[in-house]
Amino acid sequence: NPKVVAINNALEVDLFSQVASEAAGHRQISGTGGQLDFIMGAYRSEGGKGLICINSTFKKKDGTIGSRIVPTLSPGTIVTCPRSIVHYVVTEFGIAQLKSKSTWERAEALINIAHPDFRDQLIQEATESFSSTSDAVALEEVKAKYLGKSGLLTEMLKGLGKLDPEIRKTEGARINLAKNAIEGALQARRTQL
Repeated sequence: NPKVVAINNALEVDLFSQVASEAAGHRQISGTGGQLDFIMGAYRSEGGKGLICINSTFKKKDGTIGSRIVPTLSPGTIVTCPRSIVHYVVTEFGIAQLKSKSTWERAEALINIAHPDFRDQLIQEATESFSSTSDAVALEEVKAKYLGKSGLLTEMLKGLGKLDPEIRKTEGARINLAKNAIEGALQARRTQL
């Protein structure tokens, strides 16, 4: 059938765009149901759209907030929908269209719709990437990943226009701080090499 639309929920989505809707770690929460069938059907349908709709965060038992978009799925988590058929992921911060995108493009799109409080982890990840590079060529590759034309922070800056003006101001300042920190780490590693 053409134009099939499937709307489903999930517990976690990782930056590879794997969707976990059944378990969190080793804890079983739900069954598979028809999610895989509906997402696959929508993906293969001419003009179809498979939507994984999630809140960007959740409250843990201890009262802290966790992100539903995670670098990798928790150990023991069951993959309900493989990354190869995930078309759209939607949060309150936007829509990530993932069909036909590379792994890196998927990660960028998902980070852009993650809760802003969890984006600071990117600074730490980028800084660790710079400090572990062993030569100038590898350093330039890492620089492109974060600061390049299609880099992570560049994409985040492009996404600011979609935000509410009050949030945009706060997020713009946060992204600029991240950019300055990453540029500082880059320069420090260049000096060491």
